[in-house]
Amino acid sequence: MLAGALVTIDAIACNPSIAKTIVEHGADYLLAVKTNQPSLHAEMERFFADVPANSTDTHRELEKGRGRIEDRTCRVSRHVEWMSGDRRFPGEYRFPQLAVIGMIKTGHRIGRGGA
Repeated sequence: MLAGALVTIDAIACNPSIAKTIVEHGADYLLAVKTNQPSLHAEMERFFADVPANSTDTHRELEKGRGRIEDRTCRVSRHVEWMSGDRRFPGEYRFPQLAVIGMIKTGHRIGRGGA
């Protein structure tokens, strides 16, 4: 019933067993990693801090509205081999068929001249 679908779940369900179940039902997954998973979140932040910018796909948007300027940057990498196979220690996350990881950074500041 899930074959061909993309299942998206918030950070509460970001774990390999849920990803495995989704894949076993023929679907793909998109899982959010947030600070409720501190070690995984730190690994992702470290990866994007260390990886050269030219080895990621990056998209940036600036949007003015509601009296502020919003700045969003999305970085995506297909270099995910470090998230599978022989990991550094037992218990680390191993997500089945992981293909891409991404990071979205947002910020805003008060704009000039109203909305």
